[in-house]
Amino acid sequence: MPSHVPHRVHLRRLLPALVAGLAISFAFIAFFTSALRDPQPNGVAVAVVGPSSSVREIQRGLDQGLPGGFALRRYAGEADARRALVDQDVDGVYVVGARPRLLVAGGAGASAMTALRAAFGAAAGAQGHSLAVADTAPLPQHDSRGLSAFFLVAGLSMGSLVFAAALFFLGGHAHVMPLRLKLAAIGAFATVAGLVVAIDTDFVAGGLVGAFWGVAGIAALLAAAVALTTTAVVRWVGLPGVGLCAMALMLFSLPATGGAVGPEFVPDFYRDVAPILPSHAALLALRGTVYLNGGGTVGPILILLGWAAAAIVAIFAAHVLGRKRPRLPVLGVA
Repeated sequence: MPSHVPHRVHLRRLLPALVAGLAISFAFIAFFTSALRDPQPNGVAVAVVGPSSSVREIQRGLDQGLPGGFALRRYAGEADARRALVDQDVDGVYVVGARPRLLVAGGAGASAMTALRAAFGAAAGAQGHSLAVADTAPLPQHDSRGLSAFFLVAGLSMGSLVFAAALFFLGGHAHVMPLRLKLAAIGAFATVAGLVVAIDTDFVAGGLVGAFWGVAGIAALLAAAVALTTTAVVRWVGLPGVGLCAMALMLFSLPATGGAVGPEFVPDFYRDVAPILPSHAALLALRGTVYLNGGGTVGPILILLGWAAAAIVAIFAAHVLGRKRPRLPVLGVA
């Protein structure tokens, strides 16, 4: 007959699952709600082509309606301002004149484009002018809100995190698995994942089309950055590292990108941190590759490479220093 297992043993086995479930639920609600519960323009960067006096006057008018909502940057010429728009340094270009013009890039964010139209349409109207609006990088009909890039980033981040966690739970950190084999497995996963999601979003879901190899490359970099970072953290802190990476790379990082509305609409804390996060970098790189002819992709790609390189260094450091490898907890019956 089976031996009786005390209730305290069952409770000890179930406690980690209980804590993990509650922590993830709390973090999901806290991060997503605090970041996206009331999306408002927050420091939306706009290049203004015109005299300094006009820039100051327009800024004062915008601040009266929405303090801190827009940050104007004066440019001497329209060509430089257009380049800043393509490079994703600004979200729009306002050209001062008898008939003011607003240049936007829908592919860089539909919500920002809508906010710019409303704010600068009102600003031009207050001066008795009508506003001419031109979209230099319009979104296609099959992705009319520009959400496909965010869904790719969210789905691939989750899949890469699950892969790295599975590598741990299936013994990928044990002494019997050589370091070079573990890194090769992560590299193979990232390569295949990049191709799979590119096929998915291009030929199956019809989201990001027309830039297959660019999407595949960026996706592979994101998968490598997330998987390597999770592996490095787990290598140093053990099982809790899986939860820490889920919190940082999923539950915090994704709302920091602004989700469906964009990073221009999240509170200051998220907006300040977002530029160094892999999810935000991948999002900018995808938008630049698919909609802006490669504009503004160099910086985000370097950030993804930086995350992957730092993780590899951390993994090798743990190996060289002979740090004890993490083990799965084994719960006894007494």
